[in-house]
Amino acid sequence: MFRLPIRLSSHLSQRLSGFADEALHLIDGGEMKRVVATTCFIWLMCLSLAARADDVADATRAAQQIGTSIAENRLNTLWEAQVSKWLKDRISKDVFLANLSQGRASVGGARLSSQVVDVSYANKDVQTGYAGDIYYCRFLTKYPAGSFYETIVLIKEQDGEFRLSGAFAAPAPTQ
Repeated sequence: MFRLPIRLSSHLSQRLSGFADEALHLIDGGEMKRVVATTCFIWLMCLSLAARADDVADATRAAQQIGTSIAENRLNTLWEAQVSKWLKDRISKDVFLANLSQGRASVGGARLSSQVVDVSYANKDVQTGYAGDIYYCRFLTKYPAGSFYETIVLIKEQDGEFRLSGAFAAPAPTQ
């Protein structure tokens, strides 16, 4: 059986006593309020990050559905159900349909595959001035004409749904 020397035990006892004295000083000196406030702040941040993680998953799912609507050429349905009010206030349906149709023609046919590359978040878009929850979902998508990075930009609307507020693509570099 292992036994601690008395000198070490005495030292440990002094350390524990000092710790208890410091804890009492924190409580008496008002420091405890800061400790409690900091703990509450950290707890709220953790809750916020958990909520943001749910939003990332929901935004990614919405972006994938929008990508499928575009790939399957269901552009009228896309306009009616998946385009944000913000975008509809800035562009007519005819221009929206023309832009997507023109973009689709340049990729050489049906989508072959698509995978999520990354998702990023912002709460303000400096270029447009929009303020709110904005998610940028980038995909690496393969078409007969080559691979493209496609970005679907979504905003979280008042009803909690993620809807399209922009889309753009660029050719992916060849390996």
